[in-house]
Amino acid sequence: MEHAMSLNDLQHKMSEALSAISPDLSRDDWVRVGMSLHAAEFEFEVFRQWSSGGKSYDARSCEQTWRSFKSDGAVKPATLFFIAQQHGYKKTRTESIVPVLGGANKYNASAEKRKPILSAQDIWDRCLPATDAHDYIVRKKAQGIPVSDLRIVPNGDELRIAKESMVGALVVPIHRPDGSISSLQFITQGETASRLQATIGTNKANLPGAHLDGWYTCGQLEVGSKIFVAEGVATAWIIWLATKHPSICCFGSGRMQQVSRTLTKMYPQSEIILCPDRGKEAEAKAIAGMVSASSVTVPPEFSNNADLCDVAAQNGIEAVAQLLNKPVAPEPPPMPFKLVSLADFDSKEITPPEFIWEKLVPAEAVTLVAAHGGTGKSYLALMLGVAAALGLDLFGLPTKKCKVVFFSGEDSSSILTFRLHQICRSLNISVADLRNNLVILDSTDHDPRLFTDRDGLTECFTYLKDFLIKNEVGLFIIDNASDCFDGSEIDRAKVRSFMRSLTSLARQCKSGCVLLAHVDKGTSRGDRTSNTEGYSGSTSWHNSARSRIYLYRNSEGQIVLEQQKSTHTSALLEPMRLNWLEGGIPTAEITLSPETQAISHRANTKAILQLIHEFTNRGENIATAPNSPSNPFKMLSREKIFPKRLKSVELADLIRHAERTGLLVRESYRNSDRKDRQRWRVTSKGEAFAEIIPSAPTAPSAPNQIHGADLSPEKDGGAHAPPSGAGVRGSERAQANEDKTPQEPKENDDEPPQDLEEF
Repeated sequence: MEHAMSLNDLQHKMSEALSAISPDLSRDDWVRVGMSLHAAEFEFEVFRQWSSGGKSYDARSCEQTWRSFKSDGAVKPATLFFIAQQHGYKKTRTESIVPVLGGANKYNASAEKRKPILSAQDIWDRCLPATDAHDYIVRKKAQGIPVSDLRIVPNGDELRIAKESMVGALVVPIHRPDGSISSLQFITQGETASRLQATIGTNKANLPGAHLDGWYTCGQLEVGSKIFVAEGVATAWIIWLATKHPSICCFGSGRMQQVSRTLTKMYPQSEIILCPDRGKEAEAKAIAGMVSASSVTVPPEFSNNADLCDVAAQNGIEAVAQLLNKPVAPEPPPMPFKLVSLADFDSKEITPPEFIWEKLVPAEAVTLVAAHGGTGKSYLALMLGVAAALGLDLFGLPTKKCKVVFFSGEDSSSILTFRLHQICRSLNISVADLRNNLVILDSTDHDPRLFTDRDGLTECFTYLKDFLIKNEVGLFIIDNASDCFDGSEIDRAKVRSFMRSLTSLARQCKSGCVLLAHVDKGTSRGDRTSNTEGYSGSTSWHNSARSRIYLYRNSEGQIVLEQQKSTHTSALLEPMRLNWLEGGIPTAEITLSPETQAISHRANTKAILQLIHEFTNRGENIATAPNSPSNPFKMLSREKIFPKRLKSVELADLIRHAERTGLLVRESYRNSDRKDRQRWRVTSKGEAFAEIIPSAPTAPSAPNQIHGADLSPEKDGGAHAPPSGAGVRGSERAQANEDKTPQEPKENDDEPPQDLEEF
């Protein structure tokens, strides 16, 4: 059978059940508890007080969530009992509970707006005037306050809240801005207060069914007077006693912002001073900044939740007056921009934009890589991660060696590791070489959202941000936007906010960001040409990215990599056509543009010069004769920094070019068999071009420094054994043959070649 109960009885039972539930719930369950309380017509203060005990309590979020609840919501009071049972709560009776509201036999949750069961004005009218001899006023040492706006529930009154009689309770009115009474707060005493404290967590009870709208005022509000805003009634009394200025009770820190805003509009000439409890100072300062108010802080020696009543009790009312006479104005908010000084512009060294992947992925910016599903963008992005982790060229373009994070919200770790195995096998590299520089984060079994329509940046974004900063990541790849951006892709404001957050993170980490995304249906079907919309949704995706790459398959089945935007270069790269054979990896088919070839050639030349310089310092001669056992390709191609896929013919062309431009010189020497031979030596101009740090002459076995890296035999896997007859017999022989060493060309000693024509 069903047991009908009044709203008061229902709230009493729900208060008991609520006490069994920890506020540290999942967000979904926390919201359901709030909706249950709202459905049973509890005041927000009950939800706020319960929520404030949680570790992740956020006052603003709590209030916003409460306001979002609808009167006809799908969640009913019974949901709270269900959640409470999961936390150990046991019903006191087995019958189902059917609350009776307004005399109805069913709980009418679909009513647009329920009327209060009890009229605040009617109850106020039947209460008696209060005196400052009331127990609560005496206990708070607030005798002498104006009591004309306070009343007491008379003997014999039938008013009951949570099954408790309110007889003798001090009645505090909550006035709307127009002066009418919206609700009442009853401050109980004695055993009634003890029982309420045990059941609902406070000795103060608000009128059931009445919406708390407005505030209580101690004193008289006047134009131009100071107005103090406190959380509780007793604090407002102490403030009035200390200053004789009107003081407002807003009934909880969660209502301080709303009340302060309204007061600011009603009394624009008055000074608003916020008086939060201990522990709520930061929230109050934020509110003060919003409404141009100031605030007073409870001294730090007091415990959390202490208020000015506690200060008065310990240090006297004079100490409170001193605090209130020195309110602190909020710090002006920081300017939403920074001033760029031009004072030292002429003498300041201006560096060009840095790239993680030359010309395509700039540092400290977001690069959008869009393609239709199945094109291979995730695979190519992982190839980029491998290349950057090892500092290898990718499709002929150099990468900056750095630590890489690949964040996957789409493909699981099993798929990613399979692809990684294919890439490493095709490039003939070991996965062990990647362990320190490539990190894969699999979020597919969790919530990969970094941004939501409702909450903005998520907890996952915060964790990712902390991880990138802590590990000094130089490139992070996000796969992909559809899994990590939970919002409308055509909402310009939301898209721009998400993209700006990624850009800000890239700048903070001084890293490049690659965001993978899908294209719109028209582009994926081929309804549009390749150079139109290589992205889906709002133009904010395109506008917010500093570089944009579009991948698509042409009529021949090749993958075309097309750069559609670049704000860091003067011209876009020519499209690259990639061939992808079964079991292999994508490889570039077409010849790159002259500019791109020059970039690649320059990077390869630097690497070869660094290797020749290192070998020479170690006493290992690189022969100039191509058929020599010590020829450059045979000696250098096994080294880690040797450019991948550089063929012997290409190496010979590169060395001849370096000789013509004065970066290398042929040097004669006599080997151990006293035969004249020639070797390659890097000139001073070549050292400058390759950015080799000059070092003092040392014995052949001494380590050499290239770009600050220690290349001693212990750290480079052991020195290479020089070929038979390739060594030099000590410093005397080097000195004896010094006259045979040709001089470096003087005309090329000024500076290394910088442009394509010179190089």
